Amino acid sequence: EIMDHAHSLGMYTDLHSCGFIEPLIPDVIEAGLDSWGGQPLNDKAKLKEMYGDKMIFTAHIHAAQDATEEEMDAIVENFITGIGADNRVLAEVMGPARLREKVYIASRKNYDRLLDEGKVIM
Repeated sequence: EIMDHAHSLGMYTDLHSCGFIEPLIPDVIEAGLDSWGGQPLNDKAKLKEMYGDKMIFTAHIHAAQDATEEEMDAIVENFITGIGADNRVLAEVMGPARLREKVYIASRKNYDRLLDEGKVIM
């Protein structure tokens, strides 16, 4: 009832749950939650492949504060060609402020590409 009420108000629901809860994701989806921001110890890429049409997952994009431009570029490329390929993710970016900027720019370019290809999913 809570999820239905939130949805009736035009709201999305997000579950923050620490720990390993991969086996519970079908129940989380059945409960009506729209997204899940679990810890990186859960295999988000696998879960997104299995349930990506039913839920939005949080991608963890992390770099050391002293990461080089090349290291950050590699992290962003891995995100854009991996779990972030369809732009249906929430991004948790931790590291240098420059990494946040790089993720933003890459995801905007990716969105424009998806839009041009008619693959944007709302």
